[in-house]
Amino acid sequence: MRTINVILDAPHGCNVPGKCSPDGSYFEYQGGRELIKILKPALEEAGFHVYETVKGLEEPGLTTRKNTANNFPKGSKQLNFLLSLHNNASGSDGKWHSASGYEIWTTKGQTVSDTIAQYLFQSIQASFPELKARADYSDGDPDKESNFTVLMGNYSAALLEWLFQDNEDDVKLLNSEEVNRKLVKALVLGLERADEYFNRKINR
Repeated sequence: MRTINVILDAPHGCNVPGKCSPDGSYFEYQGGRELIKILKPALEEAGFHVYETVKGLEEPGLTTRKNTANNFPKGSKQLNFLLSLHNNASGSDGKWHSASGYEIWTTKGQTVSDTIAQYLFQSIQASFPELKARADYSDGDPDKESNFTVLMGNYSAALLEWLFQDNEDDVKLLNSEEVNRKLVKALVLGLERADEYFNRKINR
């Protein structure tokens, strides 16, 4: 049995304006949900129990997402980990910009979330060495920190900002099935390594 249960949190809903590429070739709500369609069965095949905070296309609200995740069960020697999947943007003007790459966010302070986020970051970095890893090592690990609502529940959590939807080169990657499947493999591997770490720690 896995020590970590995974809660997948889809990005902003179809009714949230502006969450798309300037040319309309990519929509965050759609891309994130397509990614989850690949990621969820891959995690289940790897032995993880997987929950989802959002089932439909519309935005339920951040508090609803958090409350939904709060209610998912776990065993006495398990922990629930929420992975919120998003795409970044460096502007809101409907124009292309130069910022690119990926980053992972956790809540402020050192928690279990930081450890899992570090395994995920390292796995993505190893799989995509050509992409810009937007890290903050000021506290010793690569994640950035902010108390986003969806990260503040009774679970561990991280938010992945995967590429920029207003960067032309990044959008090509976001629309690539090959890249999406490669990302899924990296996320599964990162979570497997985190699970192995916590399994040893809890059961030693």
